[in-house]
Amino acid sequence: MRGDHRTVSVGDSQLASPPFRVLLLAPLSGASGIWGPSALHAAKVAVGQINQTGGVGGRPVELIAVDAGQSPDQVAKTLARVLSDQHPNAVVGLHSSDLKPSVVAALGGALPYVFTPLHEGEETARGVFTIGELPDQYIYPAIDWLMRERGVTAWSLFGSDFVGPRTCNRAARRYLEGKGAQVLDEAYFPVGASDYTAALERLAASSADCVLLSLLGDEAVYFNRAFAEFGLADRIVRLTFAVEENMLLAIGDEASQDLFAAAGYFASTPTPENAAFLKAYYDLGGPNAPPPNSLGESCYEGLHFLQALVRAAGATDLDRLVEAAASGVTYSGARGALFHRHNRSTMPAYLATARGGAFEIVARL
Repeated sequence: MRGDHRTVSVGDSQLASPPFRVLLLAPLSGASGIWGPSALHAAKVAVGQINQTGGVGGRPVELIAVDAGQSPDQVAKTLARVLSDQHPNAVVGLHSSDLKPSVVAALGGALPYVFTPLHEGEETARGVFTIGELPDQYIYPAIDWLMRERGVTAWSLFGSDFVGPRTCNRAARRYLEGKGAQVLDEAYFPVGASDYTAALERLAASSADCVLLSLLGDEAVYFNRAFAEFGLADRIVRLTFAVEENMLLAIGDEASQDLFAAAGYFASTPTPENAAFLKAYYDLGGPNAPPPNSLGESCYEGLHFLQALVRAAGATDLDRLVEAAASGVTYSGARGALFHRHNRSTMPAYLATARGGAFEIVARL
């Protein structure tokens, strides 16, 4: 078996064969590879729970993990081979938005595709179910809180150079300017960039009091470390939507002053469902399990959504699944009960601040 995908078995199941095979697209290498271990571990937790509660359509779930940290062309080739050789029944995807068109094209509308992370809300392809946070659920209320509580009015927008960060920053700019705030700078960096000197020099010379970051994976780690080295952490607030607990550990506590993150989930989320999720997470992985975080937990939710969707449809046929999603599907995650309809999930979102190497929630958005 090639190193770009692997089959993962989780626990024992008394359910009838054949298995319901779920292709999990998650970054296991590259700039976003820091997300991979938590995503795969959270998915294993979900599979264990699903197989103890009837599986998907009465069939035990089997994971096929595919590395989504490669280039879109490489992922498309791997995906085509796995679709032909492994015959999965569904796809759950955690990856950057620039990869989504390649996945949609490879699937050809033949399989359900659950896209789990925050997204731009512009997906119309048949059979794609986007369950993550939308801009009005996390970007706008986070901006409101920082403007109200921290008095920030002059912003710089920095992001990785692909469709997701550009779309989010476009929405943020429109919202900020509608609130009377200034946007002083907007810049994008190639995927894999590690030198942000020019942008930080402009930032240091400006009157910006907040920077909105849409940098992914290692790029966010490099930027935030350099940001602190430039001496900016004590005078400019940072707001990010893609820094999670793994990345925060890599950034380091000394470089995390006034770093805020908005997300639908943090390891510190105060719900009974999260306490149960964390217990199952560490029961499976022990004390050395990868840190739980919003992106990993989205894979946990994605698999539970898939189980609930099939139950609501009473079938695994894609047409029936699309009809069920249009009517609305209730499912559960570490945040509690969630409801999905027309590619929008009703869910809580939170704003947290970095403190002591972890995220401490300061507001429910």
